[in-house]
Amino acid sequence: MTTLGWNIRGVGDLRNVQELERLVHTHHPQLVFLSETRQKKDVVESLRWRLGLEHVVTFHEEGKGGGAPWTFDNKQKGVRNVRVRLDRAVATPTWSDIYPNCSKSSDRKGKFGAYKLDLAKAYTEQWIEWVMTCVKIVQYSVRFNGEILESFRPSRGLRQGDPLSPYLFLFVADGLSRLLQEEIDKGQIRDLKVCRRSPGISHLLFADDSLLFFEANVDQANKIKMVLNKYEVATGQLLSPGKCSLLLGNKCTVEEGNEVASILDIQTVGFEEKYLGLPVPEGRMKDGKFQPIKETIMKKFSDYAEKYSSSGAKDVLIKAVIQAIPTYPMSVFQFSAGFCEELMKLIRDFWWGDENERRKIHWMSWNKLTKRKGQGGMGFRDLHLFNQALLAKQAWRLIAFPNSLCARLLKGIMHGLELLKKGIVRRIGNGKKANRSRRLPNVLPTCTICGREEETGYHATMKCTKAMALRQGLAKSWNLPQEKELGFTGNDWVLVLLDKLDKEMREKMMFIWWRAWHHRNNIIFDKGDASVNNSIRYLQNYLATLQGIAKGGDLANRKGKDKVLQNSEIYRAKETVATETWRKPEEGWVKCNVDASFSSEERTGAWGAVLRDHNGQVIASAWDYISHCNSATVGEAVACLEGLKLALANSSLNLIIETDCAAVLEVFKSDSMDRSESCVIAKEFRLKKPPDRQVVLAKISRVYNAVAHELCQLGRRELSGGVLQNSVPTCVSKAVLDDCNQNFVI
Repeated sequence: MTTLGWNIRGVGDLRNVQELERLVHTHHPQLVFLSETRQKKDVVESLRWRLGLEHVVTFHEEGKGGGAPWTFDNKQKGVRNVRVRLDRAVATPTWSDIYPNCSKSSDRKGKFGAYKLDLAKAYTEQWIEWVMTCVKIVQYSVRFNGEILESFRPSRGLRQGDPLSPYLFLFVADGLSRLLQEEIDKGQIRDLKVCRRSPGISHLLFADDSLLFFEANVDQANKIKMVLNKYEVATGQLLSPGKCSLLLGNKCTVEEGNEVASILDIQTVGFEEKYLGLPVPEGRMKDGKFQPIKETIMKKFSDYAEKYSSSGAKDVLIKAVIQAIPTYPMSVFQFSAGFCEELMKLIRDFWWGDENERRKIHWMSWNKLTKRKGQGGMGFRDLHLFNQALLAKQAWRLIAFPNSLCARLLKGIMHGLELLKKGIVRRIGNGKKANRSRRLPNVLPTCTICGREEETGYHATMKCTKAMALRQGLAKSWNLPQEKELGFTGNDWVLVLLDKLDKEMREKMMFIWWRAWHHRNNIIFDKGDASVNNSIRYLQNYLATLQGIAKGGDLANRKGKDKVLQNSEIYRAKETVATETWRKPEEGWVKCNVDASFSSEERTGAWGAVLRDHNGQVIASAWDYISHCNSATVGEAVACLEGLKLALANSSLNLIIETDCAAVLEVFKSDSMDRSESCVIAKEFRLKKPPDRQVVLAKISRVYNAVAHELCQLGRRELSGGVLQNSVPTCVSKAVLDDCNQNFVI
């Protein structure tokens, strides 16, 4: 095909048009492509008329490139190539009007059909005479008792089960193959290609089974019908329309399928569940496609009564019959691990004698039974590994026979896939998402997180994407060194950098390195779900807490119950809601301070409570160990309940119960019917409240709940409880005096 491309502006200029006309008349192109032109369609139409070409297709301008008109001659030889190339490039209403059977290549995908032929296997008299002539010209003699008997000629012909019968069909089927190939060469039939590099497939022959592939439209169906009619007339073989079937692509409409089926006289649209002994693939091969295999195995087992079979009989049945049933499908399809496990469970149950109503002991694990007998096993197959081995054998055939049809077909798909697998890495981006990118294989110990360079201690804590995102996020709230000061200075870069910084910056940099290493280990050895934003808030709160402890200020949370907050100002704002110091109750009231501790590893806890009057004098104190505690909230709820019991036993005045846990206050004040353990304790608390006295629950800061805290720590240390009247243990007396001194200052 001759194509002329005109890549210049000024098509409306007469001199340019004359030069273009001269080139067309000299070279006689079938296709003229004009790019970078902004002329109207009528200008291009007049140009087409002047050039003597038949059709024109124009496209709207896009960007600076302008429009793109095609002008082509539909009468010259090779018009199919013009049509196909144009059709692959664009599809406009004008083009659809000229060639209604053509569409965009993307629309063609999935519009192919597979036509399964069923031949009546009837031959003409001439063909039978030719074959019988070949059969009868051979003479046979039989040696009997050492003597050769009289020779004879075969005269009964060939039957369907004869080994020569399929080859006779192949002789005839070769004619069908040549007829189809002739139409493909002419461009009348379009063969199926799974991708651009793969070979085209128009038909597959399996002995006396034939599959034809063609584009599912009326034009192609008529061409296929014409080829089959020619084949029937030439060979005398006839189709059995009732046994033929058609499988359409997923983009074919019902109307298109019905038209094709009507032309080919097909009564069944869709293949049977099995073809050539294998399930017909329809999308993803799920376990339901292989369910008949499982049913066949179950039927085999039910035919043999387990109680009448010896171990040797079971062994032979499993190895010779059961394990051979899925061999053929496993050599073609990959079975899921779950389905393989279901098949192996059937074998295990049969071997050990399990039934629906009773289950016997499995005296040996399945992993040991799958070992060879020389290694102490029974030699049963692990079907999942067996499936993998069969597929590996198929892969080896593709390598050993690279010119086979299957190898050439898959080569078009798999070309460069292995290189792509080696070159694709998942790079960690800004801490919120990961990006896929390409790189060439590297023999150096490249960082497994970002893949940018060799993984060293400096790279992992300073240059890797997670480490940089963490440092940049903290730089918004922390005073950190400039990036130019954090360069690599050698193997002693840590000491050199710390020597330049003051004490505060040293602490912050060591916090950043510690957390960056945590992110690295989380990605390599764990799930990789650690968030950079959470780490930023965690480090901010952690440093603020440690600095508060060092200064002895209000931020000193010695119990470690602080929430992860953005900054210390928010923390102080929330703490002002609670009582700033411990205050004595008013006259006529008593106050009970309670607290609890919880160990998540041991699932244990402890509680403490102290009851004081309006003068700050201790009425009673109590503590105990909780051997089974499911959460910190449950421990605090138990402390509130025990504090109520302590107050009811030692005072008849109105009661204030103070706790430093806001969560338990919400539970006790809620009327929810939740069946959690803390809600059950809250219900018991409400039942024990006396109707003739007021009981008030209040929140106190953890810092000023030190007496109850020391009591619960005593219960944890001693793993036991106790009650004291009008006093507290010696280890708690200092905390009681501190509360009294605070009230004296106020």
